[in-house]
Amino acid sequence: MKDKFKNKKLIAMIILLVILLCLIIIHLSLITDFKKTGNNIHKRVNHTASLLPNGKVLVAGGLDDDLGGGPSNTAEIYDPKTQKFSLTRNLLVKRINPQSILLKNGKVLIVGGVDDLPMYKNQIKIAELYDYKSGKFSRTGDLNIPRLNGFKLTLLNDGRVLVTGGLTTAYGIRKNNCEIYDPNTAKFKLISPMKFKRDMHNAVLLKNGNVLIVGGNTTFNTIDEKSIQQAAAGAGIESTTEIFNSKTEKFSLAGNIIYRIIPGASILLPDGNVLIIGGFGKKADDNNKFYDTKSVDREFYPKNRKYYTIPHSLYTAEIYDINKNKVVKVLQMNARHGRPTFNILKNGNILIFGTNQKDKQRVVNTDYSIVYTKEDNNFEEIFDIKSNTFKKIKNIGYSRGQHTATTLKNGQVLIVGGTSYPRHNIPNLILGELK
Repeated sequence: MKDKFKNKKLIAMIILLVILLCLIIIHLSLITDFKKTGNNIHKRVNHTASLLPNGKVLVAGGLDDDLGGGPSNTAEIYDPKTQKFSLTRNLLVKRINPQSILLKNGKVLIVGGVDDLPMYKNQIKIAELYDYKSGKFSRTGDLNIPRLNGFKLTLLNDGRVLVTGGLTTAYGIRKNNCEIYDPNTAKFKLISPMKFKRDMHNAVLLKNGNVLIVGGNTTFNTIDEKSIQQAAAGAGIESTTEIFNSKTEKFSLAGNIIYRIIPGASILLPDGNVLIIGGFGKKADDNNKFYDTKSVDREFYPKNRKYYTIPHSLYTAEIYDINKNKVVKVLQMNARHGRPTFNILKNGNILIFGTNQKDKQRVVNTDYSIVYTKEDNNFEEIFDIKSNTFKKIKNIGYSRGQHTATTLKNGQVLIVGGTSYPRHNIPNLILGELK
């Protein structure tokens, strides 16, 4: 009897130890390396951020809460050593939704966006350069076509910048026109257009110097009652990809992506293939249905209004094989990521941050503004390049969208601004280097 009792006691202890070990593993899988850092001087959404050659970060433009949610021409510098922001000279023009890119000469090119609200009426052709040595912005050559949102900048291997797609009028006309900025001549020149008109697409510089263009919205040009219903049905969005040949400066069609119709982010992997994550896709039961307005944020939107669903943000990711020109693997993430940012960490793994949704839908109402429900998760994800799996990493604040994420020279990642629920007092974050 004693031996049986001892055996049962031993088995119980082993089971308890196994449970404890499982809990520890779960806890470790959610350990956070996020820490709060200094607050930027102006709260920003739809701004831009660029790592400077001196290791500091330029944050500029966007919607500024301190200006009543209006467009901003303010700019500031984040210093990783002091973890504080300081003002620098202002942009030449106010910009919402600008794009910026660090040139090989150490200057930052800033282009596009709009300078007024509502309905993004004034598009900006003016482009400007920021010189971190003088702390000043100066005008460079103008865009040939104004681009207010959804366009992409890609730094080519020869130091020039490829500008693709985007919207050119308020919530309306999108273009397949593309241009290249040459820092030596300080001018933009028009080149052969893409095969499809696109905005909200991705652009990835490949190892051979060419550029992969992925997905994006391609068709309907106005937002009216009919167009909203088309969006709800998943119409007007393209799953094609194109290749830009940097030598001929021409585009050619490549393979199709599978699940997403607006991609969240596309990232070059060490083997030369491309990881495509999140974004928006269509579910069969979305067609022409009204959204349940009970879960809509009532702080900002009234009760007596109709809301249409647009395609769901997605749990899935795809690996696109450049040589085969097709998707070769479909992966599962831990949460939906509509329009996340991504950063490649020192160990080669990839941080996926923001617009992290559980079963939340993104909806557009009949006056064309965007609404989010309240169901945010408090974790982000890491893509492990060796195992091709996604792992959770705990966030200390709310998941957010319309923020920026910048990889610092010390391997940390700086998260600045953005919007969430609640919208206010979202802390800036630093992600330390992950082991």
